[in-house]
Amino acid sequence: MPTLAPPVRLVGLKQSAQRQMVSPARTMAHMTQLIMPQNANSLGITFGGQVMGWMEQCAYIAASRVGRGGHLLTGSMDSIAFARSTRIGDIMYISSMVTGIFGSSVEVMISVHGETPSQGMVFHCGDAFATIVSVDLVGNPVPIPFELDPAGDVELERCSGAEDRRGQRLRDRTALHQQQQARFSLDGTAPLLEAPDLRVPA
Repeated sequence: MPTLAPPVRLVGLKQSAQRQMVSPARTMAHMTQLIMPQNANSLGITFGGQVMGWMEQCAYIAASRVGRGGHLLTGSMDSIAFARSTRIGDIMYISSMVTGIFGSSVEVMISVHGETPSQGMVFHCGDAFATIVSVDLVGNPVPIPFELDPAGDVELERCSGAEDRRGQRLRDRTALHQQQQARFSLDGTAPLLEAPDLRVPA
């Protein structure tokens, strides 16, 4: 049996208005990392930023299986709460799969597990969702010519909430933008809608 999923092929050279169906399982990507001393702090615990970097790479690989004709960039990554840390000498397994396709962007689910070889135990470290966008050389969105066709309870469960999660991200982005626009800048580096009145009321 092959250990890798077959490549996702786009039928025809020209992209049509109708998107091609693809199984989420065909976008699956896996990475394995051995935790080395340079990946950890003075206590031997793996840097969170290093783990996030590996997670982003794995998400990019999954997204690249459906992204065609554009450059893929990381748009966002949802908040991550690590359930358990890994240490020097542990093995980290990272897997990712596309769970939503929205025009020119995709949502990728990322799961991280660790293993301590001396104990023969695999444990869950955390999960996250990343948004990968497809753009051209000047930053314009490039449509993704695929649509997910989930099959089975697991894929249906993972993909069913993609629209709701995307809506929440857009609402969070709008709220953050409004907050930044309304922020009073003391150093003159941020735009001001209206400077607040800092006078002490009589």
